[in-house]
Amino acid sequence: MNQAQDDNTRAPLKGREAAHLRRAFEAHAQGLAAAKDDRWKTALRAFKEAVRLAPDQPRFNYVMGVALCRHDRFDEAVEAFREELKIVPEHAPSIVEIGICLARTGRTGEGIPYLQKGLMLRPNLPLAQYSLGLALLTERRRAEAIEALDRAVLLDPAQANSYRMRGLALAMDGQVERSLADLRATIGLNSKDYQAILNLGTEFGRDNREPQAGQLFELAARMAPDIALPQYVFGQFLINHRQFARGLEYVERAIKLAPQHGESYVARGFAMLGQGRIEEAVAAYRRGGELAPNNATIAGTLLFVLQHKPGVT
Repeated sequence: MNQAQDDNTRAPLKGREAAHLRRAFEAHAQGLAAAKDDRWKTALRAFKEAVRLAPDQPRFNYVMGVALCRHDRFDEAVEAFREELKIVPEHAPSIVEIGICLARTGRTGEGIPYLQKGLMLRPNLPLAQYSLGLALLTERRRAEAIEALDRAVLLDPAQANSYRMRGLALAMDGQVERSLADLRATIGLNSKDYQAILNLGTEFGRDNREPQAGQLFELAARMAPDIALPQYVFGQFLINHRQFARGLEYVERAIKLAPQHGESYVARGFAMLGQGRIEEAVAAYRRGGELAPNNATIAGTLLFVLQHKPGVT
């Protein structure tokens, strides 16, 4: 083949390559637009097409991996991030994402080194610092977890998850006052994030740390005034500690918010029994039994209060 023929052959190839690359960037842009609108199914299709057309283009594999994560396809996402690292070996976001994917699929110990390496390259990634803290806490490395979560809070003071997780880590470490401060900050940032605080309060109760448990239950009740569960839990706590009138106020709120919750009527019954209001207590227990007829505990409480009713043998 002479030089002229060779040039004629290369020209169409270059033209096709240019067309492929142009279509790849168009697909990539479509994927970014769809992701911005939270249309991740459409975004994933577009990112896959971009990778098919231009597999060696930087960032194409990375964004495809992010989209795969949105579909909980973590093993495929890891492969996409690894492909990105073949193109850009020190791409910190891809390294971090591999660590997050491994942690989310139960391979926390494998994921931690990736998170640490990614943060060595780019330390100012608050989500990565939070993920590292969570992974370390899962591996029971509390001191290191608290350090990572300290950095996460510094990088993004508006992120409720970092305060909540650090609060839990501090509680596990016995640093109760610092833990409570973080959980109060969590409330200020996310008034719906009450379940973790109830869980921690329950743990404190099991460890005979009743004052701290009460503080946490009260925090949860204050942060979620329109949700029945924290109102019931704090009300029951108060009643169990013989604060019958105050506890009844919270239980009544719980009943108003969730009138079909049988256990709330049992708590109401105990509060009324503590105040000597036997007839009302019996009525409360009967109502609880009607709502939960198969609950033996509720049936037992009715038998208990009937012992206190005059004329009942």
